[in-house]
Amino acid sequence: MKPVKKPSNRKPVRQVFSQFCLGHGVPKQTNNAAFEKRLNIKFKDMAKRYLDYVHAKAEGSPVEEPYSVVYSSLEFSNALAGQLDAGRLGVFAEWLLGQVGDLSGKMIVDIGCGNGLLACFLAKQFPDAQVVALDINMDATLVTDARAIGLKLDNVHTFTGSLDSFLKAGLVKADLVIASQVYATSMTTDVFSKGLMTPDERDQPQQPLADMQLVDELLADDGVFYSQDSWGYGETFCRWVRICEASGLRFLAHRSKGLTYTDGNGLPQTHPVAVFMKNPTNLAPARREDIIAAYGRAKMEIVRIEGNESLADMVFSAWDKTDVYVGKAVLEKYDVTFITRVGVAGGIGYYYACNDAGWQLLHYGPSVRLNELLDAVKTARAQYARDGAKVSWEVSHPGICASLGLDFDAED
Repeated sequence: MKPVKKPSNRKPVRQVFSQFCLGHGVPKQTNNAAFEKRLNIKFKDMAKRYLDYVHAKAEGSPVEEPYSVVYSSLEFSNALAGQLDAGRLGVFAEWLLGQVGDLSGKMIVDIGCGNGLLACFLAKQFPDAQVVALDINMDATLVTDARAIGLKLDNVHTFTGSLDSFLKAGLVKADLVIASQVYATSMTTDVFSKGLMTPDERDQPQQPLADMQLVDELLADDGVFYSQDSWGYGETFCRWVRICEASGLRFLAHRSKGLTYTDGNGLPQTHPVAVFMKNPTNLAPARREDIIAAYGRAKMEIVRIEGNESLADMVFSAWDKTDVYVGKAVLEKYDVTFITRVGVAGGIGYYYACNDAGWQLLHYGPSVRLNELLDAVKTARAQYARDGAKVSWEVSHPGICASLGLDFDAED
């Protein structure tokens, strides 16, 4: 499925999703204090059990999530969804449909469907699509069933159990597989729980993961898998991509990015979306620098492009198309890779740099002024070399470089 442009005469998907939520009992997000007060007044004992879990988890206590409470009823699940899920899923839905366009006639599988909010929204938007909402928790699928019945959706099918058991039933091959907030929370190894890794741990070859091999098996030949999750560091996101690649999936760096939404404290939260397809011809793994760049894109949009999504899309859609310079500096002693990209997108010029520990920088402006950044590129390149980095770069689009007066190959 190729990305398609959203028709301009339609309402923004995020607005449609918000109206969908409000229309069947999912309240608007509020600040966390007001949310807890509202929950205690309306649900009493269930609210206390859930909030006790939340506070214990915040204090670092090893407590299990009370799923029997979270999915005790559609009404209680809706109250939680409005605060915890609707904002994140609205952003995800908007971006997802901007990527895939019309899902009519498609088979969609939502792994870890939880309260069924996203599955039912897609089913309502595309009545000719078939949506399978899969969760290992029976309380979750019962809530999803109740939501689908209330919305009079006959194209939502729930399945309680593991993905392995679902595949053994031999039911479908999926055109679209989605998983939102599923895998990062289930990774319990030290690599994923401790955050920053030691140099020896970074980007090492990975063993296949059975769960991801099952996703590969589930996909139709041209199916696409979108995994949105809270990978807190570029390094852990890169490790996740490597595990998926080892499991038979091909990472699409140019279609992957972080999505940002606002939490109950009014703070921006970023969840990277990794996009995969099958890899039957065993194409080479994605370049590490491109994985890290995809992870860092959302931070660029927040910090430097200041919410101008059309400008952000223009800049980042130009990657691999009109980059005029791509440089890499590898400090083997510390196993840190620095990536620099310079390019044009329409009349906008961009200069982007980041490393795999999370540092990032972006300048943008009229493309005719890119030559003013040329000295900065060369100075940074020389500094990397003095620090003992292995420096390499590639210059493309010589015609564009000549017209802008750019000579990256010239000596400093």
